[in-house]
Amino acid sequence: MMVCGFSMGVAMRWPRWKASTIGAQPLQDLNNVISLGEGGTPLIKSRALAASLGLRHLYLKAERQGPTGSFKDRQATVALSVLREMGIDELVVASTGNVAISYAAYGARAGIKVWAFFPSLAPGDKMREAAIYGA
Repeated sequence: MMVCGFSMGVAMRWPRWKASTIGAQPLQDLNNVISLGEGGTPLIKSRALAASLGLRHLYLKAERQGPTGSFKDRQATVALSVLREMGIDELVVASTGNVAISYAAYGARAGIKVWAFFPSLAPGDKMREAAIYGA
């Protein structure tokens, strides 16, 4: 496939995400991994979008099936695991919603207090959901 004049391809490797297999995993002790079951979300074939783009095969990652319904769970598991290993017990995030929700959920699991700051126009349900987790 050509995109902006460059050949573009994707090499797929299908192993499920595991803390022990992340190349950049910064933890010394895997007992510090904070997990809510993130990863392993399915790929869904998108026939209509593929056809509109002239592609035979197009798959979309169904990240809405993660613990908080956002791909932000993938970064939150790593960030909160590192903070736990470092002995840090509080975290401040600025977010319009999904980062605050995900970090608050993982913070609650880790026993780390998350302080979430939202812009004035952030959706109220996003703020409430983060608050449910203790942010």
